[in-house]
Amino acid sequence: ITVFLSNLSRPADSNSQSGVNKDATSLPYGARFSQAVFAANCVGGINPTNAHRRAVLVRVDRESGETFAIDRAVEELVRDSKNNQTNPFLMPQDSVACYDATVTEVRDVFSAIGDVLNPVKLIRDIFNGNSK
Repeated sequence: ITVFLSNLSRPADSNSQSGVNKDATSLPYGARFSQAVFAANCVGGINPTNAHRRAVLVRVDRESGETFAIDRAVEELVRDSKNNQTNPFLMPQDSVACYDATVTEVRDVFSAIGDVLNPVKLIRDIFNGNSK
């Protein structure tokens, strides 16, 4: 089945760098939410920064056309993988997104503030054509 995956995280700025590609989006019939989370490279890494990541499964109800989301802690999803409520079977056209843990988000905020407050880096980036 085709499932859409997104993992835009700090170590990888794009899905391509995260290893999310055509092969990762084609999952076998009977695959579960947790398997898509693994395919999107949402599991693992440094425990203090990655253990509290979250994953969201977005699905369109076939009968009503209503879109709904299932939000899970990645660790909970992996450890309670036999529970159909926690870890549902995937349906064609489902979408899965991974979100960084709070530790990573806070680090990135401070990194952005540091970039703005560091005029040498800012000027160097401008002259090197790396302005954002």
